[in-house]
Amino acid sequence: YCDINDIKQEYLPLCEKIKDDRVLNAYGKLLNYLEETQKRMLNHLQVVSIESEDEILYMDYNTLVNLELIGLNRNNKQESLWSFMDMCKSAMGSRMLKQWIEKPLVNKEEIEKRYDRVEYLVKNFLIRDDLKEKLSNIYDIQRLIARIAMNNANAIDCIRLEKTLREVPEILSLLDNDVFKVSIIPHTGEETTLLSKRAGDKVNLECDLIGKYVEKLLGL
Repeated sequence: YCDINDIKQEYLPLCEKIKDDRVLNAYGKLLNYLEETQKRMLNHLQVVSIESEDEILYMDYNTLVNLELIGLNRNNKQESLWSFMDMCKSAMGSRMLKQWIEKPLVNKEEIEKRYDRVEYLVKNFLIRDDLKEKLSNIYDIQRLIARIAMNNANAIDCIRLEKTLREVPEILSLLDNDVFKVSIIPHTGEETTLLSKRAGDKVNLECDLIGKYVEKLLGL
């Protein structure tokens, strides 16, 4: 337990969306508890995402199990809607699908956007097949980044991260369509397609830097 709720300057950009003082107080205590137990800066944390009852249908664990949406064990699919639908090519995709099943959308506009994206991939089967092939070549980038941020990564993790990032520009280019337009620019409401040339160039640059770092670690 940690009773300190002051938020350090480094973390303030992460919690700009929090308007409720009670939530901000709890967030500050959580950050300080993690810093105290981990004994390091939490550089891998992402911007806080606020979930609203106007956007997501909340269901308790018993409801999820009784409706057979997930298995009895949260990490065990068993016979459930999740196990039936999960044909994802990556661990990240499986986790996202599970999250979508556990927290379905209720906002009509957002539901229709998701339908449009599914329809696009159903109709454009060549793009869908290319996506499946590309996604099957990527590693669990979320876990890799967490390991690197916590200084628990090794050279193999860096190589896997590099290989995964090499696939990102091509994956994004396959989704370069208005139907996949999302707001990805931090601190703005500006909408943009998933891919921009600048973003692709930046990913390639990061891959080159990671590759050189791995070569240095291996003494190549």
